[in-house]
Amino acid sequence: MKPATRKKLAIALGVLLLSALLAGLLIPKLLDPDRYHNRIVEEIEKALGGKVRIGDISWGILKGLWLEVDGVEITGASAFPLDFKLSRIYADVSLAALMKKKIVLNHLRLESPDAQLRLQPGPQQPTPETKDPASGAKSGGIALPIEIGDLLVTKGRVRIEDGLTLPGKPVARDLGDVEIKAKNLAPG
Repeated sequence: MKPATRKKLAIALGVLLLSALLAGLLIPKLLDPDRYHNRIVEEIEKALGGKVRIGDISWGILKGLWLEVDGVEITGASAFPLDFKLSRIYADVSLAALMKKKIVLNHLRLESPDAQLRLQPGPQQPTPETKDPASGAKSGGIALPIEIGDLLVTKGRVRIEDGLTLPGKPVARDLGDVEIKAKNLAPG
């Protein structure tokens, strides 16, 4: 290879590398997820039936696709008897799986969760029959399969308010400094 050709190839590769680096830095700034903050909160509230607060949302693509959410709080959810706060959620997302319409979180870290689980007796009367969801209204969102490679919950605190074990005598249990590690989860 001639020196002139080698020099042109080196310049082309340098420009390509610089362009990729600039794209990795600028695209997350141009597509700010905080712009969609209110819509994200509304969709989560609609799905869970409770009050949702979310802090700053950020993401990037330099070391692979990642998403970070600060200050998440869900209270009064009708979907489950749990109120919780998280100081931070960090997720490392697989791009290859996303292209195949799957959500694969290679790593999911939940920092400093504070959860309250309320176990109470349910109604003793028979519940009315429900319609088949397939014949009713369509779902508003897009349901994609989700897989979690590694889950890490750190510095957690859990309060269990148990009204089932001793009916009429609620018992509260407090668990501090909870740490949970799990691999290969497929919720749902």
